Amino acid sequence: MYDIETLASCFTYSAINIDTQEVVQYVIHKDRDDSVAFLEHLDQDCKGQIGFNNVGFDYPVIHKILII
Repeated sequence: MYDIETLASCFTYSAINIDTQEVVQYVIHKDRDDSVAFLEHLDQDCKGQIGFNNVGFDYPVIHKILII
């Protein structure tokens, strides 16, 4: 399960693995850039995603990050 938050200059991603209860958090901001780790997480750790407003907002934002 995951959720993102977006501001003009900040992106955050928080997720919990429902099988292991492991929590991860990534921030993309001028003072902290977890973008490489975030992309690795999506590529290696995600088998699927469950989120609130996933289709209408969260995934389209993530997709835009992936194609940049």
